[in-house]
Amino acid sequence: MKQTLSTLPPKFAGSNLSSEVLITADGRYLYVSNRLHNALAVFSVAADGQLKLSSETWVHADWPRSAVIDPAGEFIFSCNQKGDSITSFRINAASGALQFTGRFEPVGSPAVMTILKPR
Repeated sequence: MKQTLSTLPPKFAGSNLSSEVLITADGRYLYVSNRLHNALAVFSVAADGQLKLSSETWVHADWPRSAVIDPAGEFIFSCNQKGDSITSFRINAASGALQFTGRFEPVGSPAVMTILKPR
């Protein structure tokens, strides 16, 4: 079934550039980074694949160009290109909601991040 949804809150006015799209390993939650809104949109994924916007989380910086979920599925890291930083968020396994860890790592204009698993 085809579905078209906004990655922004219902009353948001202005332009936006979505960039990264991530899905949890269990397929229950989908995350989208919104560069001009400076937030990560959180969607729940129903059994039939339908999405529902459940929340949004400010990334605490500007221009979240990309994001990555750690291999254990516990954290999302946001590469904030114009904010010169990487911020991290704990994923609530029961709701998919994100909680800022308080970590703000200064990095010059990060555009992408890859987490390698040890052998």
